[in-house]
Amino acid sequence: MPTATPSGHRYMLTFIDDYSRFTFIRLLKTKDETVSVVKEYVAMMNTRFGRNPATFRTDNGREYVNQELQEFFRQKGIEHQFSAPYTPQQNGIAERKNRTLVEMAKSMLVDAKLPERFWGEAICTAAYLQNRLPNRSAEKTPFELWTGKRPNLSHIRIFGSKAYSFVPQQKRRKWDDRAMQGILVGYDNATKGYRLLDPVTNRIWISRSVRIIEKDEQYVDFAVQETYMPEGAKELELKKQIDKSIEPSSRGAEVNVENIFESPSQEEIEVSSNESLLSPAPRRSQRINKGMPPQKLSYKVHTVEACEPSSWEEVTSLPPCERDKWIAAAKEEMASLKNRDVWELVKLPAGRKVISSKWVFKIKRKADGAIDTYKARLVARGFSQRYGEDYDETFAPVLKHETIRMLLSIAAMRSLHVRHFDVKCAYLNGEIHEELYMEQPPGFVQSGNENLVLRLKRSIYGLKQSARAWNKKATEVLTSLDFDRANADLCLYIRRESTGGTTYVLLYVDDLLVAGETEEITRNIGAKLNKHFVKKILEKFRVIWGCR
Repeated sequence: MPTATPSGHRYMLTFIDDYSRFTFIRLLKTKDETVSVVKEYVAMMNTRFGRNPATFRTDNGREYVNQELQEFFRQKGIEHQFSAPYTPQQNGIAERKNRTLVEMAKSMLVDAKLPERFWGEAICTAAYLQNRLPNRSAEKTPFELWTGKRPNLSHIRIFGSKAYSFVPQQKRRKWDDRAMQGILVGYDNATKGYRLLDPVTNRIWISRSVRIIEKDEQYVDFAVQETYMPEGAKELELKKQIDKSIEPSSRGAEVNVENIFESPSQEEIEVSSNESLLSPAPRRSQRINKGMPPQKLSYKVHTVEACEPSSWEEVTSLPPCERDKWIAAAKEEMASLKNRDVWELVKLPAGRKVISSKWVFKIKRKADGAIDTYKARLVARGFSQRYGEDYDETFAPVLKHETIRMLLSIAAMRSLHVRHFDVKCAYLNGEIHEELYMEQPPGFVQSGNENLVLRLKRSIYGLKQSARAWNKKATEVLTSLDFDRANADLCLYIRRESTGGTTYVLLYVDDLLVAGETEEITRNIGAKLNKHFVKKILEKFRVIWGCR
């Protein structure tokens, strides 16, 4: 995002609903527009959705720390929270969302062969799609959590596809073309149409009657014309992506919630009301998958050959041969939780809130794709936790892929001995200091104690602070083994040996990769880790962290 958009926008303002993760995007030409855009957003929440934002969480940028905005928040009764300087993890939801949107937008631009100045369209489209992707923790999309309705995905097409927009008779002369050729760059909510780019004039227009060519070989095969840019414009950098997460105090009516995309200067092609929003598939393709490319359809068919139930109720309805495997996996998980003394049964104190729980079922496969084990994991539905009451900081570092490649290269070059350890139930090793209560697991409610709840004594999967608690515990253990944390990557640990060699440890969630000068060193580290964690040794790592 090093340049301004064709309409002059240089910044983006991101609003994220803390409950549903539903994201709103506004594009800004200057940071001075921040206050007015925030006011517009609050007004939109009140008038269109009947919701009153209770809390705004931002950084300490000058665009937020000003008298006008603070006075506005006081008048509206909105709490304004700031993250401490140089601690972006305190606003981790917004930081992670912005990174996801930027990476997704960059990939879309590269795939579509579009210049960087169209980052605004790509960002808005990325947010539009992210709002319609399932939320793993809630089993619903942000769109459904926000509106109460399941999103309609039948109109979704590949970003950057070649498109032909019908030109109404009133807009053309007798010998003019009946369609305009363009590039699909997004979706418009006001007209329920597609946003199309003219590759010659760089003009963006909206049309509801569009024929989209989505095949790979029919992707955009013409170059977007470069237009004159003021000197120095390409050197402009997006110094700060303005992040914001909002926690609404109430739920509103079902309304169209995404009509906030920035619309650059454009001319709209008006079409008659009986024209369809979607373009028919090319006649010669003879598709039966409603526009989905065959390679994608085959992928989706392949992914459902093994049954992974989505709930305990679904497990109980399976045939006995499958049901017994999942129930056995759930019993194994309950035994593991009991052995680690994760909770105790108590009566819910007055005024305390209980967190619901659910089962997550997963088939773990071997490197060749064959079924290895049936895994059941009990998780807390942490999306109901409240910041400041049930949790505080949530940030936990994630290993960089560059670090993985670097270490494996060093190991190959120096002939290091490498061992791969999988820590079983890693998050259960983390310690929590908040007073949290959770419902008894579905299918394992104790008879006669149905009114009791679980008081959590250790972290459990699904809690907002679990990843941080586990990372902190793992760091404490590795530090006690004389490892130092690398500044370049907080998931890389290094120890200098007395023999002059170096031992490395990579931490990726519940996986540990140990590389040392001798096999004895790696074996000793594994033995010491075993005193703290129950782990599984994976001698061969042809597939590591999902990568071959």
